[in-house]
Amino acid sequence: GINYTLKNLSGWMKPSKRHVSVLFQPASNKVHYQPKGVVGVIVPWNYPLYLSLSPMVGALAGWLQEGIIRSCHASGSVSGTGKIGGLVGANQEGKLMFCDADVMVTSTDWISGGLVGDNEFGTVLGCSASGAINGVNFVGGLVGSNPMEPGGELRYGTIKHCHASGAVSGTMGIGGLCGASSGRVDRCYASGAVSGDEDIGGLVGYNS
Repeated sequence: GINYTLKNLSGWMKPSKRHVSVLFQPASNKVHYQPKGVVGVIVPWNYPLYLSLSPMVGALAGWLQEGIIRSCHASGSVSGTGKIGGLVGANQEGKLMFCDADVMVTSTDWISGGLVGDNEFGTVLGCSASGAINGVNFVGGLVGSNPMEPGGELRYGTIKHCHASGAVSGTMGIGGLCGASSGRVDRCYASGAVSGDEDIGGLVGYNS
């Protein structure tokens, strides 16, 4: 399942050595594993939750929970309803480090970002996004929503040493880097065009 994949993914992705003919010595051969193509998940009506979340593990990554994604890249296009990201849809207390996405992101509802849709108490460090993002509410060039937990234990999303350069458009809470944030944004910048109707910012659309 999800925990097994997170535990073993780094090992599966390690380059593996291959034999080299004596004619080509002292050269070395390695196979580097890289994600390619488009993944579609078809779900039957009788077990929609289990049979949608489990296959999404292989689609990097619909939902990241307390895991780590490091030095990864995504390109292409992503579209959906809510919590849409170029690399990760929802990051729940996970870590994304030194990743980038050149993805066109389109959402018909709320929370969409060029790299991460919803950064729920997670960490995004040293990452970038360059694709165009179009959504409705809480749309960001890098992250759609970067919340802080109200009351109780102090938990908040962190975006640090990141940048975004894609054009961002939507209706409310539209930011060049982050659509809405009550978490921490540190040493970041954005350079893309931003357009919308309400709570619009070159860096953060709505900061509370």
